Amino acid sequence: MNNDLDTDVLLALVMRKRKVLLQLRELTSRQPALIADGDLPTLLRVFSAKQQLLEEVHRIDRQLEPFRQQRPEDRDWRSTEVRDQCRAAADDCRRLVEELKATELRDRNQLSEHWQATTKQLEGAHAAAEAREAYRPEVASVGFDLSSDS
Repeated sequence: MNNDLDTDVLLALVMRKRKVLLQLRELTSRQPALIADGDLPTLLRVFSAKQQLLEEVHRIDRQLEPFRQQRPEDRDWRSTEVRDQCRAAADDCRRLVEELKATELRDRNQLSEHWQATTKQLEGAHAAAEAREAYRPEVASVGFDLSSDS
């Protein structure tokens, strides 16, 4: 394979990874509102879609692995513009990954807080129901004595 073709493949992979990471960022940006609204079904669909995109990022990363073994200065590019385009896209990828990590951490904390608040509400409702039940008048059981005293 000639070096121009190698760098064309590298550029295509980096651009594809950037596109997938942008899609991940778009999906991730929907999470805070879904968490705040308690919209678990939609949140689970978002998680599922994100999982598919993450799997695509991993596939791309596996394809990029041979390029990581190369020294960047040894690559022959069609032009400096193409090299700069690839470098900028790779920088975007690194920035997007860091942004996604920070966002995921924030959203995980928000989700945890939401679930803790919901748990407290449920515990309070359960305690109130038990208190009401404790003050409920006993209802005398009406029945028949079927025992025999013969």
